[in-house]
Amino acid sequence: MSKPYLIKVPIWNGGKACVGIAEFRLAKGKLEIEIGYENKVGKRTYPHLYSITKEKALTYTKQDMRGLILRIIPISDLFIEKERNL
Repeated sequence: MSKPYLIKVPIWNGGKACVGIAEFRLAKGKLEIEIGYENKVGKRTYPHLYSITKEKALTYTKQDMRGLILRIIPISDLFIEKERNL
């Protein structure tokens, strides 16, 4: 499997932490996601390896970002592929 896609900072959508995934990243059918956001003491807020299928991702709200179509997905809806403590 390829390297997970790194999201540096989540999107705060109405107070809910989400990620914006460009549709072209879903070409292989399943995308693994790592979220690098850290709290003030340097610990990752979302330490796990997450994933989402193309089929599920395409059910979420679209956002056009200068011609790039993003799907806005709540982090709580992502599947935890691998639990870890970073």
